[in-house]
Amino acid sequence: MTDYTPFYNSFKDLLSVKPTQKHIRQRIWNLKQKFEKMKKAENQKFPPRFCNPHEKKLFDLSHMIWRHKKMKI
Repeated sequence: MTDYTPFYNSFKDLLSVKPTQKHIRQRIWNLKQKFEKMKKAENQKFPPRFCNPHEKKLFDLSHMIWRHKKMKI
C-alpha cells in the first residue's frame, strides 16, 4: 500500500484526533513490524506471549491482513 489517501479519507472524520497521513503510515508500519517479530517467534516453536487480550486480538487481526501476501508499506 503506497497511497494512503483513500484509506485516510475513509475514516478521518470518525476520529476525535486528526492524524496526518504520515502518522497513519508510520503506525501501520510499526504494527506490521510487531506482527512480523511475533510471527517469527511463533515459527521458532516459541508461542507468542501477549501482555493482555488486546495484544492477542491485534495479533489475530494482523495475521488476517498480512499472512498471505507481502504488503509494501
